[in-house]
Amino acid sequence: MTRRHEQILNREDGSTVRLVAEYCPSFFTKPSINYYAFIQPKGSKEWKLFTPHSSPDKSLNGLSVDEYFKRGRKSLLSIVTPAEILKAGMELHEELRLNF
Repeated sequence: MTRRHEQILNREDGSTVRLVAEYCPSFFTKPSINYYAFIQPKGSKEWKLFTPHSSPDKSLNGLSVDEYFKRGRKSLLSIVTPAEILKAGMELHEELRLNF
């Protein structure tokens, strides 16, 4: 049974992020948690999907580490922080513990 936990994050620029942690059980391997997010820019009705695997290019493209962290990250980490991902995962684990 797949379980899903969502966090709504309102950003300073007016955009809204829906961060999703999804528990995926398996009969053949260890269960996993998949993370992805949708972002809705301020004034838009469209949501854009970001996953951890949106781009196969993991290079820094000539950016310094500071520049990379500010605006060079790709995929999911370009819109959410590792701490926000960890928090969503911990909340999902807590829901699973309480409901099973």
